[in-house]
Amino acid sequence: IHLFVVSGAHLIVLKKVYDLITRKKLPEFIFIVLITIYSAACSFNPPILRSLLTILVSYLFTEKKIFWPNHFKLLIIGLISLLLNFFWLKSLSLQMSWIISFVLILNAEFSKKLSPLIKQGFYFIFLIPILIFLQTPNVLIVLANLFLSGILEFILFPIGILVWILPSIYPVF
Repeated sequence: IHLFVVSGAHLIVLKKVYDLITRKKLPEFIFIVLITIYSAACSFNPPILRSLLTILVSYLFTEKKIFWPNHFKLLIIGLISLLLNFFWLKSLSLQMSWIISFVLILNAEFSKKLSPLIKQGFYFIFLIPILIFLQTPNVLIVLANLFLSGILEFILFPIGILVWILPSIYPVF
């Protein structure tokens, strides 16, 4: 499902594209404005807003030279998200986005030397409490995600942007 749903990961892809195009010569503020417009176009859905808040808080903390641990920042971002819309507490997409962000932080801080397969396994294990209510989780999804999601995301996401810019080409896809 993640391949076909706009998520916070897409903001990371946009950041990489922005850095590639601008070669980091333009101010970070311009990127913030662009992803805020992109997030608005996505109706500020919970995972997009959580990711946008992550980028905004990181930018603000960097500018103000505040060096808090990433898991503290994630807690603040989660609380801000819930303050903006308390009913998002029931949003599976926000819960999954928050859990994945937490696992990303854990992976970055504690498991730098682990293989990508083990890291994908951590995502799977942490998501089981939510996924179990949606379907029977299958361990093979770890392998599929490891090999296919990155490739498909870098194909489907640009096509989605293209269709958004040129809606007349929608029937082609």
